Amino acid sequence: MSMGAIKRTLPKWGLNLYLMSMGAIKRTLPKWGLNLYLMSMGAIKRTLPKWGLNLYLMSMGAIKRTLPKWGLNQYLMSMGAIKRTLPQWGLNLYLMSMGAIKRTLPQ
Repeated sequence: MSMGAIKRTLPKWGLNLYLMSMGAIKRTLPKWGLNLYLMSMGAIKRTLPKWGLNLYLMSMGAIKRTLPKWGLNQYLMSMGAIKRTLPQWGLNLYLMSMGAIKRTLPQ
């Protein structure tokens, strides 16, 4: 929801997603060279079965993310809840647009 916050909890992986839209989120994960640009106002569903990823993104704009290592194309938008499952890395995603983003990659 733009102008608001979305809270999604995935206890199995201990993920807490706090999404505040009406802005853009830029996250850089140099280890994988990831750049995540999240914008809100619509809905996009992206499924990456190989990693068991389920991304539920809602938005009205379009963001194209390319991860050449895996050949991934992610279109991320919000206005709803995002469900992210990364069991392989046990990632904790804390996303706050219009604010700070905290990314934890346990090793």
